[in-house]
Amino acid sequence: MKLKANFTGFNLTKDKVYDVIFEYDTVYELKCDTGTYCRNKDFFEIINCNECQFINLTESQQINNKDYHICLKHNERLFHRSNNPKIKHEYIYPCDKCNGNDFKSRDEF
Repeated sequence: MKLKANFTGFNLTKDKVYDVIFEYDTVYELKCDTGTYCRNKDFFEIINCNECQFINLTESQQINNKDYHICLKHNERLFHRSNNPKIKHEYIYPCDKCNGNDFKSRDEF
């Protein structure tokens, strides 16, 4: 999962995107600027490409699994990163070219 920090402090940099190592009930374990730490979930915004204005097809719009999710900004296929195609969930990872840095919410559109 990709997260964007909401502020600078606690070994985090505002608007920087971080990778989650493990998710606990109230905190994420992630590699911060100076090491690996657990940080409160409220410190972050989840970067979910299912909610990005550049996705061609959201999860709710997808009728069958043969219709791929595509990032229209980078022309890259997007993935859930699940090994089971029958599991349907709303989280879609950013493409490698973007890595969450170009995320624009549909609400901003």
